[in-house]
Amino acid sequence: MAEGERAGETGVVTDAAGSDGASVDAGEISRREPSEILKALRRAVRELKGLMDELAGLASRLLKEVSKQTKAVTEAEMQAALRSMSVRSLGAGLRYGALEKGGIRTVADAMASSHQRILAIRGVGELTADALGPAIRAAVESARAGVRVLPPSTPRRPGDTTFLRSVAELSEYR
Repeated sequence: MAEGERAGETGVVTDAAGSDGASVDAGEISRREPSEILKALRRAVRELKGLMDELAGLASRLLKEVSKQTKAVTEAEMQAALRSMSVRSLGAGLRYGALEKGGIRTVADAMASSHQRILAIRGVGELTADALGPAIRAAVESARAGVRVLPPSTPRRPGDTTFLRSVAELSEYR
């Protein structure tokens, strides 16, 4: 006899319909009709499928929220990088001195300025104003690529690594 099937041994058996888990003699299970056992198994499978569907829904909502928060953090970090990036980092061929005298000192300043405002700056012409757009786009992509969203540096609990790995694996399947 297998463990749990010894005569007189009792164990907690829950009905697939969700009963309270009353103590049942293990031998009683073997005395049930096969059709009863089959019905109970089918109910258990339906309940398990419902729980799996619920878990999948929770995982999906979690991934959406993690993605939303990651995008928000990435955007905030990227904007901070652009606010600290000098307009001089945009590359050669731009009239940095004129831009700086005109109040455009950072890449974020340049992004916030219209084409007309840039052209209104003394010493800035069409060539500089036109070259600014592609240079800003390249700086934005560079700043975005430089942002890495990491978990906080607080001490981790034992399950944190497993949880984060699971979230990462789930996001790969999406």
